[in-house]
Amino acid sequence: MSESLIQHLIREDFGDTCAMVANLILQNGELSLVEIIGQTKLPFEEIRNVLVVLIKHNIIVFLNKANPPNVDQAKGPADLIEDFVYRVSVKDVLYRLRFFIFHINFLCILRIRIDSQRFFILLAGTTAVLAKQ
Repeated sequence: MSESLIQHLIREDFGDTCAMVANLILQNGELSLVEIIGQTKLPFEEIRNVLVVLIKHNIIVFLNKANPPNVDQAKGPADLIEDFVYRVSVKDVLYRLRFFIFHINFLCILRIRIDSQRFFILLAGTTAVLAKQ
């Protein structure tokens, strides 16, 4: 159940491709970049972009299996890529559920502190900005 919730949260915020990659990593525990590309059959550039977005939002963390990396033994960049694995941070994905509650609480406090006319002008401006995105 928590796996489908996590996949749903990622799909809602980041789209189908991100949800697919995150779900694949979640099912396997940890995967290297080569394993992700092999199992998804997606191009390297797309996987790289998905991982960058998910790492930026703390959905996925990357770990170095070889501590320190085997730079001396590496014959090229591909050998160093194998040293890193990616893992889904379930805790950080579930924290995204709190974002909505935080925004509702913030709006309630704001409504109390400023008069109604200013509040609705501010709320209308925020909605207009979100609609443009």
